[in-house]
Amino acid sequence: MIKILIADDDEDTLTVMSESLKARRYAVSCACNGEDCIKTVMAEKPDVLVLDLFMPGVDGAITFDYIRQVALVHEDSRMRDYLANVPIIILSGFIDDKTREWFKTRSIAASFVKPPKVAALVKKIEEVVSKHKK
Repeated sequence: MIKILIADDDEDTLTVMSESLKARRYAVSCACNGEDCIKTVMAEKPDVLVLDLFMPGVDGAITFDYIRQVALVHEDSRMRDYLANVPIIILSGFIDDKTREWFKTRSIAASFVKPPKVAALVKKIEEVVSKHKK
């Protein structure tokens, strides 16, 4: 079973996406901010992370960079490999030129404008997890 972590500060988005994915038999965890997301990634090691880019406090950009930076220095080689390679799908309320530039400098698996179409998100999740597990 694919384990998915959704990190979004919008409760309605979390609920809709979580319920939609659970109905498709995925194991879903949720985080409402970047700090909770990081803790959950470290504890649960999901197969894929769906991360809202713009959240108050520790936003998705900081969260993404933190995960990838910890991968460089973590003492456990398996955790280093996991953090460096876990697929991260970015969600954003809008995608402008500055955001597209940010994407180009990061190894994101995919991006979606919120709210994503569930069928498209599911297809991308299946695709990136399949590639990652090879």
